[in-house]
Amino acid sequence: MDDRPRKRSSIDRIIDDAMGYISDAADEIERSINSYAVAPETDLIETYDNIIVHTNLPGVKKEDITLDLTEDELIVKVMGYIKSPMEEGTQIKAKGRKQGRIKRAIKLPEKVIVEEAVAKLENGVLTVTLPKAEKKVRHSVPIQ
Repeated sequence: MDDRPRKRSSIDRIIDDAMGYISDAADEIERSINSYAVAPETDLIETYDNIIVHTNLPGVKKEDITLDLTEDELIVKVMGYIKSPMEEGTQIKAKGRKQGRIKRAIKLPEKVIVEEAVAKLENGVLTVTLPKAEKKVRHSVPIQ
């Protein structure tokens, strides 16, 4: 009895499965690289009461922004594309501005009160103010 067709079929399935995994991994790597390459400039500022995050999002409408917040991480997503305006018949000869989908995950230095977060978009800068969950109390210690 000849097992070659069955063996060939098994090998084909293994190769197909491997190619599927490789393709999925390549897609994930490309998404990660694109996410990193288009990550907007961000400042993280800590005050006594708040953590404030400023993110540059020039040309982005607030309707295109999604904020996902946990007590220790803020994720800024822009689901639309930031596109350079192009007139018909023009060509880009040099490209330095970023465009594409945006996702930026920001680890927060302290836990925040999620329900009290406030966000505003003004002049291309997204400002998210996050009240700290625990306020550090300073005490004066007398020297004896």
